[in-house]
Amino acid sequence: MGDVTEVYCIRSTGANGALAMNATLKFASGATGTLALSSCSPSLEQFVMVSGDGGQFGTTLKVRNGSHLEYQHNPNWASTEGGYRDFPAQTWEHGQFYEGHARAGYLEEMRHFAEAILKGEQPRASLEDAWHVMRICKAMLDSIESGKVVRLD
Repeated sequence: MGDVTEVYCIRSTGANGALAMNATLKFASGATGTLALSSCSPSLEQFVMVSGDGGQFGTTLKVRNGSHLEYQHNPNWASTEGGYRDFPAQTWEHGQFYEGHARAGYLEEMRHFAEAILKGEQPRASLEDAWHVMRICKAMLDSIESGKVVRLD
């Protein structure tokens, strides 16, 4: 989707100091994204969803807790045909075990990082990538404090 160009973020505080945040991100490509974080959930859940128009068809990809993948390819709802059609999702789940062992969180990322160090190669994520993430996090905090959209130049 490209670089993040604008951030708008709000925060709410619940009982016992629980926090919830919702950020809207605008990308250089014109795409938008939403990030929702909450510390008040009784369980640790991760959910990532990416949707795009993909030309004639829309595509949605969902990942739950790093182990469940769902892919759905939908028709363009703005077509002249009208009506509703159901397009089932394709799913894949690898479960709690990986290569015969209980799967630790971020196992693949840690393995990739260790292999890159051993081989003297640049990992997929770089220090520059981390710098961009920190700029976005700072923009989120600035937006919460100001109540305004923060532009990243």
